[in-house]
Formats: sequence, structure tokens, C-alpha cells
Amino acid sequence: MQNKINKKEKAFSIGEVVLAIFVLNVAILSIMLLFSKGIQEFRDERNSVVASMLAQESVELVRNIRDNTWADRECPKKDGCTGDFPKTFERFSSTPNLCRIDIDSDEIVNSDCNNGSGDKVLYINSDGFYDYDSSGEKTSFKRAVKLYRDEDDLTVTSMATWDDTNIPNSTSNCNVQHKCVFSEITLSDWGTGS
Repeated sequence: MQNKINKKEKAFSIGEVVLAIFVLNVAILSIMLLFSKGIQEFRDERNSVVASMLAQESVELVRNIRDNTWADRECPKKDGCTGDFPKTFERFSSTPNLCRIDIDSDEIVNSDCNNGSGDKVLYINSDGFYDYDSSGEKTSFKRAVKLYRDEDDLTVTSMATWDDTNIPNSTSNCNVQHKCVFSEITLSDWGTGS
């Protein structure tokens, strides 16, 4: 006598397997897209912070030039001085076409700030500072400083961009959506430094 057990074996059909794989792939793809978007947003946030620091650095470098000129209190012989102390803004042009400043220099380099050319691309030098010396590691950051001088005030506007975005003509076009940030300050002339 033979015991027959009628068991019905259950298994997944091919349609159920395909559906499960499809749902799993959609879930994995969604997670990967979210992860990718998060990395891109993190990168943009990091770049906006670095650009903000570069823009603020330029403003501070111009302030430093003003302060050192006043603190020097010696008549520069190259200016044909007659003995008066130099005014703090003598080193700044009255036209708004000054644009490059480096941490290693106490001067602002004359060039056209409005053309957005590649000569404003910053490099990371061997000391880890951002400057215009092309012997360092090239970055995607650009920076420009614009000076507007009237008799007693100097308005310093520094714009920094990233991802090879050109420097805009005005601060109204400089925002994070356009991969641009700016810093602006108005400095007062301290007079003759007497």
C-alpha cells in the first residue's frame, strides 16, 4: 500500500518574479537619484561657501591696503610727495575697472572686470591659498573686485563665481542660482593720517 500525499507545491510564476524585479529596480533607481541629487546639492553648497569666503577675502584685502596706507604714515617718494601724509585712497583709481587682488600682494591689478575672461580663474597654490598663479591647481572659481570711489568713500564690491560661470556685470545678476555670490562694503577715507 502506497501512501499518496497530494500536496500541491506552490511557486512564484514568471510574471510575479518580473513584477518583483521591476518594483525593486524602481526603488533602487529612486534611491540612487536621490543620493545623486543630494551629492550635487552638497557640492553646490560647499562651492557657495568657498565663493563667499573668496568674495569676503577680497573686501578684507582692500580694507587692509587702506589701513596699511594710513598706518604707514610715510610720504611715498614715488608720488613726489611734499611732506604731507598720504590720503588713504591715493592708491585706488577713481574708475571702476580694477579687478584682481591676491593674498600675496598689496596691490590691485588693473584689468577689465566686465569681460568675464578666463584670466580671473583662481588656482590653489602650494600653501593652500587661492590665487591667480597658474602654477597651482586650477579651480572652477573666479573672482573680481570693483571699486567705486567718490571723494570720501570707497565702495568695494567683490563677486566670486564657480563652475566656470562668468563674473556678471552687476550684483543684481549675482545670486546662488547663477552660481555667484558677492560681498560689498563702503570704506571711509581716514584723511591725512595726522
